[in-house]
Amino acid sequence: QVKKLLEKGCRHIVFDAKETSHLDNIASLSQTRFENILLVGSAGLARSLAQVIAPGGISVKPADRPRLKKWLFVCGSASKVMARQVDRLVQSTGWPQISIEPNVLMADKTSTERKSLLSMLQASSHTGSLILSIASVPDAGLRENPDRLVEELAHMVSAVLSSAAPDALFLSGGDTAEKILQKINGSAILLCEEILPGLMH
Repeated sequence: QVKKLLEKGCRHIVFDAKETSHLDNIASLSQTRFENILLVGSAGLARSLAQVIAPGGISVKPADRPRLKKWLFVCGSASKVMARQVDRLVQSTGWPQISIEPNVLMADKTSTERKSLLSMLQASSHTGSLILSIASVPDAGLRENPDRLVEELAHMVSAVLSSAAPDALFLSGGDTAEKILQKINGSAILLCEEILPGLMH
C-alpha cells in the first residue's frame, strides 16, 4: 500500500498506530523497503526506529565521573519550587547556603551591602562547597527586571570564581547558565551524559 502511494507521487503519509507493533512496522519501512524517508512522530516511534537500526542495542561507555569535593551551586530562579529543591539539597548534604536578597543584587556595585555580600561569598567559597540561591520574592517584584537580576547574579558569581576555584560548578536555569558562561568567557559546553532527566554532565 505504501509503495503504491509513493508511485502515485504521494509525499506525506500519515499512520494511525494503536499498538507498539504498529510503530515497529512503520519504523521498518524506512530501513528495509524504502529509501529517502523521513519519519516524524512520537518518542515511541523513535524507540522503534532505534530498535530497527540497532537490534542488539548500542553500547555506550559510561562517562568518566571524577570525584569532586568542592562544589559551587548557583540556583538562579526565585521560584518556590527551586526553594524547596535547595532546602532538600542543604538538608541532604549539610553544605552551607547563602540566600541572596534581590534588592542587594540590584544595588549599585559600589554600595556597602553589595561589597559585603561579595566578601562573604568569596570567604565562604574558599572553605568548601557552597550553595547560592536567590531569596523568594513576590512574583510582581521579580517580573520588574528579571534579566538584570540574573545579570547581576552572574557578575557576582564571576567575581567569586576568580578568587576561589571550585572543583565543579552547578548551574540551575538556562538564563543563569547562559549569563554566567558569558561572564567567565565560556565558549562551549561539552555534554558528556544525562545523569538524570534534565540533568546534564
